[in-house]
Amino acid sequence: MVDLFCRAGRLEEAPKLIRRMPMKPLAPVWGALLSGCQTHNNIDVAELAARELLMTGNGDGTEEDGAHVQLSNVYLAA
Repeated sequence: MVDLFCRAGRLEEAPKLIRRMPMKPLAPVWGALLSGCQTHNNIDVAELAARELLMTGNGDGTEEDGAHVQLSNVYLAA
């Protein structure tokens, strides 16, 4: 659903859906939102998604590196 909201350009609705999920969202959920923000040049939601993605990291650094690269790409595109 998050990916569908992003494809439709409804980026403000995706975080609301994620917060209402009955389980804790994993990194791919926040990553999908961050990717959608890159497509639609939405810096505000991208910063939120990157912050949340960084908090879900499992300690090996992969999510952190990817989040920083994607966020820098959002800034570059904007």
